[in-house]
Amino acid sequence: MSNNPNPSDSFNKPRYAKIRELESNTQTSQKTYLAKDRTTQKLAIVKEYGFASQSSSWAGVKAYKNQIKALSELKHPGIPAYLKCFTPRGGLGIIREYKEAKSLAEPRTFEPEEIKKIATNLLELLVYLQERETPIIHRNIKPENILIDEELNVVLTDFGLPLIDSKGTIKNSQAGSQGFMPREQSRNKELTKSTDLYSLAVSLICALSQTPSSKTNNLISADGRFNVAGVIPNNISMDFVEWLEKMLQPYPRNRCPDAAAALEALKQLDISRSPDPICDLDFLAFQANKYGEKLMQTVTITNRVPDTLLEGTWQMVSHPSEPQKSRGLSKWISFNPRTFENNKVECKITVDTSKLMANQTYERDFLLETNSSATNPSLKIAVKTPPVLTDKLPQIYLILLFVAALAGGYFGGWICDGRLFKIISIEQGYIGLLLGLTFGIMGGFAAAFSLIPVLGSSVTFLTIFYFMPLPLYGDIELIIGYFIAMAICTFAGWIMRHNCRRLLTSGAFSSLLIAMMSPVGIISSLLAIFGISFGIALNGLVVFRPLLITILLTTGISLGVFLFVRHFKQVKKLAEYQMSLSRLVRP
Repeated sequence: MSNNPNPSDSFNKPRYAKIRELESNTQTSQKTYLAKDRTTQKLAIVKEYGFASQSSSWAGVKAYKNQIKALSELKHPGIPAYLKCFTPRGGLGIIREYKEAKSLAEPRTFEPEEIKKIATNLLELLVYLQERETPIIHRNIKPENILIDEELNVVLTDFGLPLIDSKGTIKNSQAGSQGFMPREQSRNKELTKSTDLYSLAVSLICALSQTPSSKTNNLISADGRFNVAGVIPNNISMDFVEWLEKMLQPYPRNRCPDAAAALEALKQLDISRSPDPICDLDFLAFQANKYGEKLMQTVTITNRVPDTLLEGTWQMVSHPSEPQKSRGLSKWISFNPRTFENNKVECKITVDTSKLMANQTYERDFLLETNSSATNPSLKIAVKTPPVLTDKLPQIYLILLFVAALAGGYFGGWICDGRLFKIISIEQGYIGLLLGLTFGIMGGFAAAFSLIPVLGSSVTFLTIFYFMPLPLYGDIELIIGYFIAMAICTFAGWIMRHNCRRLLTSGAFSSLLIAMMSPVGIISSLLAIFGISFGIALNGLVVFRPLLITILLTTGISLGVFLFVRHFKQVKKLAEYQMSLSRLVRP
C-alpha cells in the first residue's frame, strides 16, 4: 500500500481512466467510480474515502491499515478481488475488480426457488467472511451491492469501511444505508455476526416486493416492524416469511446467531407456498355381500391454503402381494379421479371383488402424492370379501315351513270335509277356505314386513266384518282358513326377511317385493303354496281335485326346476372361481 498522498497516485494516473461516477455520498465524503485499466483494458471499481483534514487523513489511513489488509486477503468468487490501494489528497482510495452482473435493485421478477438460491448464495458468502480468523462484517448489504448473474450466482460488492474520526473512533453507522441498518448499527453499538443478517433480510424483501432501497419505510407497518407477509408475493411460503421475520428482530439475540445458523435453517424450508391437503377420512372399510360385486365409497380432499392449486395423484404403498410395476394402483381398485388439479375434489373409490380371493380380508395403504410441502394424506383401505356362494338356503326353516303348510292344508281340508263344523256343502266350505287363504297370504306377508297397520288391519277388517255375515258360505271356514294361511305366510315372510336383509330397502312395500323375488322368497312362496295344497289333497277328497292337481304340478315342477337351475349355477360359479384362482390378488 502506498502512503504517498500525491495526487499522481490517484485513479487519474495514466493506468486507470475514469469512465463515470457511480455513487456519491456527500455526508460521508465517499465517491464510487467506474474506471478502466489502461494496461489490461479491464474495468475496475474505484472507491474514495474523503477526510476532513490532512491530519485526519493520515490518522484515517493508519486506522484502516488492518482492515484494508484483511480485505486484500479475501479470495472468493462472490467477492470482487482487491487490486490496489492509493491515497489521493485528503483521502483514501481502493480499487477492486469489476464484476459484470445486474444488481438486485434492478426491477425484475424472481421465482420463489430463485430467491432461495440467491439467499443461499449470499449466506454462504457471509459464512466465508464470518469463519475467518478475524470475522468480517460487511455493514452495508443492500440491493445495489448485491450483483446477480444469469446463473443466479451472487457477488457482494462495496465492502464499506467505517468512518473513523480524527480521534480514531469508529462510526459503524456511517458505513451502512438508511433502512438497512439494524438497531445496533444505527445506534453505533457493538456489531455482531447477526448484523449483516438483518440487512440481507431487508434486501430480499425489497427484491420480492420490488421496492426501491429509498422506499423501505413503505414496508414497515404501524407497529414499527416490517410487514413481511403483507408485501411479498402470495406464492412465497409462510415458513420463509417466518424465517425473514426472525432475521429482522430488533435485538441481535433474537436473530440467528450467525450466517451458518441462518443458512442451515433456510435449507430446511420450502420457500414456495404450497397447498396443505386434508382428507376427510383416513380409513375405509368395504364389506361385500356377494362375491364379484363392485363396491364404491367416496373421500373428499380439500386444500386449506388459499392462492394455491392442489395437484395430487393416488399411489399404493408397496405391498408384498402387489407387483412392483403396479405401484400406482392395482387392478382390483380404482380412484376416480386418480390424478387431479383442484382445491376440492371428491374421489370415488371402487373395489372389484371379482379380482380378489373369496372369504378373505385385504388391507392396503395409499398415499396421496401432491405438490405440497406439508405431510401428504394417507388412506388405509380394508376389504372383506364373502364366500363364493353366499345365498345358501335356510334348509331348517324351509323344512319347518313345509311341515307347517302341510299341516295347515290338511287341517283346512279336514274342516271343509265337515268333520269339525256342520256345513251345507263341502264345496261351500272349500270356497270359504280358499277365500281365507287368499286374504291370509296377504295378511301374512303384511305381518312379516311390518305392513299390518296399513294392509294387515284392513284385510282383517274386511275378512271378519264383511265376509262373516254372509250366510251359509263357510264363514267359520273362512276365518279359520284366513288365520291358517296368515300364520304360514307370516312364517314364510319372516324367512324371506331374515335371509334377505342386505337386499331390503327402507320402504316396506319395496322390501316385500325384493324379498319375494329373491331365491329364498321364491322357494318360500312355492313351498307354502305346495304344502297347503298337498295338505288339502291328503284328505282324499274328490272336490276340487283337478284344481289341486294343477296347483301341485305347477308349484312342484316350478320348485324342482328352480332348485336345479340354482344348483347348476352354483356349481358353475364354483368351477369358474377355482379356474381363476391363480389370477386373483392375494391378501
